[in-house]
Amino acid sequence: PEVDARYAIKVLAPDLFDAKDLLRFRREVELLAAAPRHPSLVRVHAAGQERGRAYFVMEFVEGETLQQVVARRARDPRDAARWVRDLAGALAALH
Repeated sequence: PEVDARYAIKVLAPDLFDAKDLLRFRREVELLAAAPRHPSLVRVHAAGQERGRAYFVMEFVEGETLQQVVARRARDPRDAARWVRDLAGALAALH
C-alpha cells in the first residue's frame, strides 16, 4: 500500500454479529482480495481480528453513498440502469 494513500476500515462489532455473519464477512474479504481490478470494486489491503472485532482495510473511495444519491436524485430509470450495469460488472469480476 502507498504510504500517503487514504484507507477505509470496515469493522464488525462483536455484539452486532454472530458466527454466521463472521463467515459472510470473511467471505466478502476473500472475494474482494482475490478479485481483479474493477472500477466498481474496492481493493482490500489487509484483514484480521483484533480484540474480538473482525475488520478489513480497503482503499478509500471519495463520494456519496448509494443512499445519499438515491435521496438526492429523482428516480430516473436511466440512473437505475447504470447502477444495475455497474453492479453486474462487479459481480462478473468476482466470478
